[in-house]
This record gives sequence, structure tokens and C-alpha cells, in this order.
Amino acid sequence: KEMNAKDAANNTSPKVVANIDMTVNPGYSSENVKEFLEKLNKFIRTNEPNTYDYSYFISEDGKRITLIEKFRTSEDFIFHVDNFENGPNIAPFMKMFTFNSFVIAGNTSEVLRERIKAYPVDYRGNIGGWIY
Repeated sequence: KEMNAKDAANNTSPKVVANIDMTVNPGYSSENVKEFLEKLNKFIRTNEPNTYDYSYFISEDGKRITLIEKFRTSEDFIFHVDNFENGPNIAPFMKMFTFNSFVIAGNTSEVLRERIKAYPVDYRGNIGGWIY
């Protein structure tokens, strides 16, 4: 824990966090979303050991989703994007959800920024605190 705090204080933490706010597209129920995300979560757990936090949250009306993803490094985020785009989940994900905002926080590498330039990302750099 102290190493995480020290990295944060020195602004040297390699960890990257994504916070994505999405709308559930018309025609999809909360149950559809839940069933899909159960499959997606299993895929991530099986294939991405360095995606260490991966959580979906749904609004009370079932129409908005917040996804929070945490990665140890920018390279781990790139690995996740490669798995996502080249795997079985991208088509149903993009049909089910529309991005409202996509924030990536942390010291992102230029390689990561180039890799995900097709997405509507708002980058936020470290200025305090720490990520476990």
C-alpha cells in the first residue's frame, strides 16, 4: 500500500483506470445486460490476469451503465483492448451500449493513446491520491 501511495505522490504510478458511462440501447432489458455481462466477466477473468478491477454498475431504471476498469500498466490496457476487439464480445457490446463518456485516468503511454485513438477518450493525469 505504501508503494502505491509513494508512486502516486511522485506521480510515477503506471496504473491506468477507465471509467466509461454508457446508455443501454433500446430493445435491451436489464436481464439481457446481466446475462451478457456474466459471459463477458468470465471472458475477462479467464483471459486477462492483469485486469485487476473490472466492475459494471447499473442505474435504478436499467438504462445507464458505468464500467470501471483498472490495469497495472498501459500495456495491460492495450492487451485488454486487443482481446476485446479481436474476441467474441465486441459486436454484442457495441449493439447493447452507447458511450456517453470515456475517461482514462493515469499516466498513459503514447502507445496506448495511439492504440485507442478511435474511441472518444477524455484523458486525465494524476494529481494526487493512489490506486490499489
